[in-house]
Amino acid sequence: MLFWLLLKLTAVLFSLSLIYFAVSPGMGLMGLLKFIALSIGLSMLATILYPHIKGIRKGDKVVLTSPNVPFIFGRDGRAKTNARLNQEIRVEFFDGREALGNVESYEGWFSPPKVKLLYEERLVE
Repeated sequence: MLFWLLLKLTAVLFSLSLIYFAVSPGMGLMGLLKFIALSIGLSMLATILYPHIKGIRKGDKVVLTSPNVPFIFGRDGRAKTNARLNQEIRVEFFDGREALGNVESYEGWFSPPKVKLLYEERLVE
């Protein structure tokens, strides 16, 4: 999910590099290349650090996995509480059920945060 953040940051910083190149009278092509490299590096660094700074916030999409089931078969849900790595978090499924899990990983380039199931509330009707 961070892929789009990377693209947006790269586009903004690349644009700023081109604008600075256009208005700066003494800047050459080597200076432009350095600014573009700096833009890409800052975008990648910010994208890598962002999940660790933000953590998981209430309302974020998460994937809940059971201890014995592979990650591919996880269920989607929304975080009901804020949490950080290795902390417990309450997750609400889209059908209204709730579960308690442990945050295993933050969101990746193409995947939402991963939460390992500890306890699930079953609705009795």
